[in-house]
Amino acid sequence: MNPEFIKNVLSKVDYEVLYNTAKQFGVSLLSSYNNNHLEDEGFLNSVHHALFKIHIMEGSLTCPKCNISFPIKDGKF
Repeated sequence: MNPEFIKNVLSKVDYEVLYNTAKQFGVSLLSSYNNNHLEDEGFLNSVHHALFKIHIMEGSLTCPKCNISFPIKDGKF
């Protein structure tokens, strides 16, 4: 895990969406975070897991903002 990379990604994602999606997959994240959390290795590891270690093979991905649904087949959407 590259902490600087995770911090950079966090600055670009909608954390509320990440939190709610991770929760659906049983991944525990803080409901919100602040700059102090960006120095917490445990927090950064949890975010890394939520972003890069969950692999969906079949199903769909629905955007919570616009409600557009994207099919996932063989791990690709």
